[in-house]
Amino acid sequence: MDKSALAAIDKQIVSWIEQLDTLYDERRKVNWRIADIEDRLSSMKKARRALAAEWGDTSEEVPIPLQYTSEGVRDAIHEVFKSDERLTVDDIVWRLKDSGYDFGAKNPRRVVNMALVNDPEIESDGKGKYWEEIELPF
Repeated sequence: MDKSALAAIDKQIVSWIEQLDTLYDERRKVNWRIADIEDRLSSMKKARRALAAEWGDTSEEVPIPLQYTSEGVRDAIHEVFKSDERLTVDDIVWRLKDSGYDFGAKNPRRVVNMALVNDPEIESDGKGKYWEEIELPF
């Protein structure tokens, strides 16, 4: 291997690092915008509830799909575990789909699996079954 091959590899590495920098910057901007809209949405919902209570309006609020809240899939999974069962990833995916959860992803199984393995409150038996670890108050 000559030095030109190393130079080509170095050039590609630098290019990917620059692409990552750009993407991370874009993600920070998008995350800021999402947080801003979530704050505005929360404020508007509070204002609506206050006005509805003042006016005696009992109509329902506009439902906000869980995937558009800051909780997202993790809270949806915790809702599934309220049944106090040990479930597989497929069980969780089907229960979420049945409840109307919109994954917005091509591979819902991967979304659920990533949420499970990254959630410290979720336990696994190492054989494909998951459950929520309930913290006792004493």
